[in-house]
Amino acid sequence: MKIEMILDKRRFADRVTDLLLAFFLIMNMQTVYSYSISHSYHIYELSFIMAAASALYRLIRFGINYKRLFILIAGTVFYYVYIAVFAAFSVKSGDMFNFFSRFAALPLTALYFFCGKETRDYTELFRFFINIMAVICAVSLFFWFMSSFLGIIQPTGIEELDWSGSRSSAKSYYGLYFELQWADIFGLHMMRNCGIFMEGPKFSQAIITALMAAFIFRGKIKVTKLQYAIFIIALTTTFSVAGYLYLAILAVAFIFESRRYRRFIIIALPIAAALGLYLWSIKKHTGSGSLRIRDYILGFKILADHPIFGAGFRSTGDVFLNVYHESWNASSNGFSVVMGEGGLWLLSVYMFPIIYGIRLGCKLWDIRPVFAALSYFYLFVTVDFHMEFINFYIWFLLCMKEFYAKPLFDLENVKYCQEA
Repeated sequence: MKIEMILDKRRFADRVTDLLLAFFLIMNMQTVYSYSISHSYHIYELSFIMAAASALYRLIRFGINYKRLFILIAGTVFYYVYIAVFAAFSVKSGDMFNFFSRFAALPLTALYFFCGKETRDYTELFRFFINIMAVICAVSLFFWFMSSFLGIIQPTGIEELDWSGSRSSAKSYYGLYFELQWADIFGLHMMRNCGIFMEGPKFSQAIITALMAAFIFRGKIKVTKLQYAIFIIALTTTFSVAGYLYLAILAVAFIFESRRYRRFIIIALPIAAALGLYLWSIKKHTGSGSLRIRDYILGFKILADHPIFGAGFRSTGDVFLNVYHESWNASSNGFSVVMGEGGLWLLSVYMFPIIYGIRLGCKLWDIRPVFAALSYFYLFVTVDFHMEFINFYIWFLLCMKEFYAKPLFDLENVKYCQEA
C-alpha cells in the first residue's frame, strides 16, 4: 500500500512537471504575454527556469541512461565547440550573452530526453502540450465568435505591446483572448483569431505543432475527435494560408497511414496539390506572401555572399542597409534568418534533424518520422520559431530513434494514456 502511494505521488509529480513545462513552452511561442509592456510576465526567464528544473527533476527521478551517456557528453561538447566557433567569427562582443542565452538551451533539452529508460515518459510532455493547446483553441473560438464576430462580449482592457521595437496595443478579453489583426477574406474585413499569440500565423504555428505531435504519437497519446475538430476550426479562423496548406498535408498523411483509406491516396494527392497551388497563388499576392518571398530572395543573396558563417548574428539588417541599400528584418520565417545570419554553418544545425528524420523514416518504412521532419521544415520556412524553446524539443524528438519504434505505436498499448 505504501509503495503504491509513493508511486502515485511520483507519477503526480511527473505529470505536474511536464504540465508546467508544456505550458511555458506554449507561452514562449511569441504570445502576447512575452511582449507585453503593460505587465511584466518574464515569460522567457520562466520558460528557461522551467526547462532547467524539469531536466534536473528527471535526472533525479529517473537517473541517467548510461547507454546514452557517452553520446550525451560527446554531443554536448561537440555542440558547444561548434557554436563557439560560430560565435568567434559571427557574433559581436555585445551580442555574446544574447546569443549563448538562446542557443545554450539545446544541451539542456538533451538532458530531459536522455534521462530514464522508458520512452512513454517523454510522450507525456507532448500529451499535455496537445491538451493545453486544445483548451487555448476552445477559449479563443468562444471569444472570437462572441466578441470579434458577433460583438456581444466587450473588451475588458488594453494590453500595450512592444514587438521587435514596434509598439502597438491589443484589446484584451479577461487576458484570455486578444484582438490584434484584421484580414480580408472573400471580400470581408474580419478579425483574425490570434488567441493569445502576437498574430494569426503564430497561433497557426502552435496549432500545427499540436497536430504534428498528435499524428506522430497517434497510438500513444489519445486525441479525441472533438479536439481534432477544435484544432481544425481554430486553425481555419486564423486565416493563415500556411495553416490551410498544412491541413492539406496532414490529410494526405492520415490517408496514407490508414490501411482503410490508403487506396484513396491516388485521388487525395492531386487534390491536395491542386489546393496547395490555389492557396499559394492567393498567398503570393498578399502583403505577408510577398514579404516572405522577398525574405527568401534576400536570405539566399546573403548566403551567396557569406556562405560559411553568414552576415553575423543580428547583423543582416545592417548588411542590407549598407551594402544593398535595402531594409530587411527577415521576420516572416526562420529559414531566411538562419541563412542570412548563420550561413551554412548554423543552417546545418537546423537541417540535421530534418535529414535524419527522413532517412530514419525511409529505413523503418514509417511515414511518421518523414512527416515529423517535413512538418518541422514546414514551420522553419513559414514562421519565425527557430529561437523558441519548443524548437529544441522538436529537434530532439526528430533525433530519438525509439520514438518511431513500431511497438511504441501499437494502438492496443494505450492503457497508460487512458489511466492518465
